[in-house]
Amino acid sequence: MEFQIPQFIEEETKFIGPFTPTQFWILLVAGGLSVFTWLILGSLLLKIFLIALYFGIAAVLAFGKIDGLPIYSLVGHAIKHFWLPRYYFWTRAHIPTSQTLKKKKTIIKLSAPSLPIKEKISSKIYSEKDIKNIAQALDIKRKKQ
Repeated sequence: MEFQIPQFIEEETKFIGPFTPTQFWILLVAGGLSVFTWLILGSLLLKIFLIALYFGIAAVLAFGKIDGLPIYSLVGHAIKHFWLPRYYFWTRAHIPTSQTLKKKKTIIKLSAPSLPIKEKISSKIYSEKDIKNIAQALDIKRKKQ
């Protein structure tokens, strides 16, 4: 039986025309600030500059994306990060040199490893004949398995 695989599940639903609800509210706030600025200020040049600034910022927030994430989401996360900082301090836990663990009525004693002890490595030189004998013995074992 064939099933349809959902596609485009990463896209937000469109609310009004081509806008998502968040984009719509960002543009609505920019429009409200523009109307407020138009009614309060007297200088036409300052009005036009501020209204262009509001809609420029709103357009970047509403439609911009960085690494596939909308900028308004990143701005929200940045505000939350700086508004509610969390401090993590690392402290070294005290580990005793020996611990006793109980498991199924048996006691296992663990101890911290001591300094490494230098082991003597035997330096035996093998002849070519010895190496061939070892290789032949290994081949025989492989064939039996």
